[in-house]
Amino acid sequence: MNPARNKEKKSHPQPPPKLSETLRGLLRTEEGEDHPLTVNYLLNHTAGQGIFLTVILLALPFMVPLLPGMSTPFGAAIIYLAWTQMGGKKKGLPAWMGDRPVPREKFFKIIEGTSRILRFIEGGFKPRFSWWLLLPGIQTFHWFLIAFLAFLLALPIPFPASNTFPAFALVFTTAALMERDGVMVWLGYFFSLLSVVWIGAFIFLGDKLLEYLINWFYRIFLAPFFL
Repeated sequence: MNPARNKEKKSHPQPPPKLSETLRGLLRTEEGEDHPLTVNYLLNHTAGQGIFLTVILLALPFMVPLLPGMSTPFGAAIIYLAWTQMGGKKKGLPAWMGDRPVPREKFFKIIEGTSRILRFIEGGFKPRFSWWLLLPGIQTFHWFLIAFLAFLLALPIPFPASNTFPAFALVFTTAALMERDGVMVWLGYFFSLLSVVWIGAFIFLGDKLLEYLINWFYRIFLAPFFL
C-alpha cells in the first residue's frame, strides 16, 4: 500500500457540520439546558458566521407556524443586527432586547419542522461565483436588504403568508451570504420580490384580495367535492 496515499487520506479535511446540527449546537448552552438562552449569548458564543446563524435562527420560526406573535420582536432584533453590520458598530443587542430568554424547546421543534428546508440548504448552498459578493458596497446592500426584509417580517399584518415569504427570503439570502454562494443568493432575491409584491397587494387591495384568494381556493380545491 502506498504510504503517500495513506497520508493523503489522513490529511483530507473533515466535511463541515450540517446547518441543522450547527443550529442545534447553538441552542445547547455550555452551562446546560437550564441556563437561559438569549440572542446575545448566541452572538457571543459563535465566531465568524455567528451573526448569519443567529439571523437564520430568528427567521426560521416564521417559515412554519410554530411561534406566532413573535415576528415583531424577532424582526426588530434582526434589523438591529443588520444595522450594526452596516454601521460598523459594536456587535450584539442592547440588554433589554438581547438578554431576553429565547424559548429553547420551541426552537428545537422549529428545526425539526423545517428539516426539509434545512436539508435543501445543506445540499444546495455552497461557495461558488462569490467574487461579486465581495465587491465594495455589495455587502452593505445585502445587510440593508436583510434589514428591509426583517422590517416586513415585523409588520403586524393579519394576512396569510405575510410572515412566511419574508422569512424564506431572509433565510435563503443569509444562508447564501454565509456560504458565499453567488448563485443561490438569487433565490433570496426572488423571495424578497415576492414578499414586496404579496404585502403590497394586501396593502392596496386588502379584503378584495383575500376574498379573491378564498374564492379561488374554493373553486380549485373544494368545489369538485361538492359537485
